[in-house]
Amino acid sequence: MVDFSEDLPATVIAQFDNQDDEDVMITDALQKYTSLRPETEDRLYVMTTDNIYTFKKGKKSRKYKIKDVSAIFQASDNNQDFMLFFERDEDLHVNSAKRDELVQILQLRFINFNRNITLRIYNVPSKDLNLYKQTNN
Repeated sequence: MVDFSEDLPATVIAQFDNQDDEDVMITDALQKYTSLRPETEDRLYVMTTDNIYTFKKGKKSRKYKIKDVSAIFQASDNNQDFMLFFERDEDLHVNSAKRDELVQILQLRFINFNRNITLRIYNVPSKDLNLYKQTNN
């Protein structure tokens, strides 16, 4: 059962499977960069003990497994843009005022799944972040 210690809308809570044994670690309202347009879209970011979920207009849009994060790309010229790189899934490129906190918690959760793998973190100019994005479709 998911433990909702954060204040989440009831519409979001209803979309979690009651069989999941996950606790909510952190939530954030952030902006997601799309690969097709230069604009951003609002998303609710929910990190649990096992997964990262994004919600668009109250509906679950993606589920990412924390153990599958391959690298983190952070903008070196601002403290809000970052991208989570996944080998087998679409990358997640977002802008958040809580970037440092989100990344720190992600690092701690990643270690629990991948004790013998180093989570690579790269600092690159924000204009170059899209050069590393892949959709893996």
